[in-house]
Amino acid sequence: MMDFLDWSQWTAWHWLVLALVLGVAEILLPATVIIWFALGAGLTSLAMVVMPDMSILLQSLVFSLASLVGLFVGRRLLTRDKGPSTSLNQGVSSLVGKQALVSEAIRNGRGAVRVGDTRWAASGPDLDEGTKVRIVAARSSVVEVEAL
Repeated sequence: MMDFLDWSQWTAWHWLVLALVLGVAEILLPATVIIWFALGAGLTSLAMVVMPDMSILLQSLVFSLASLVGLFVGRRLLTRDKGPSTSLNQGVSSLVGKQALVSEAIRNGRGAVRVGDTRWAASGPDLDEGTKVRIVAARSSVVEVEAL
């Protein structure tokens, strides 16, 4: 058992076992972080097959670099924009920036606008029915508008 813990004696098999243990840990834990260190250990194991007399310093360097590059590149790929975002479950805040039509004249700061086939309570400057507006803010179920 002590031989396994003696880092200066590690072989390709030790790195492969570490890669497998980290891979299993990734499956059990919901983070998508440990996998990059498993990848680093796997690449270090592969490097040890090619150069079996690699020093512990070089092994550590290969493991560290492979893990960090995997971590940064992998996280970037996993978090990159996956296309247009959906407004599902965003409620009234998804309306900010959209154009609307005043469906009930806004007087004394209160009225209503229509966005698509939905009527929303609105606040803003006094505007007549039929005026085109832009939604500039949304609070609760009331949109704040400005004339276009």
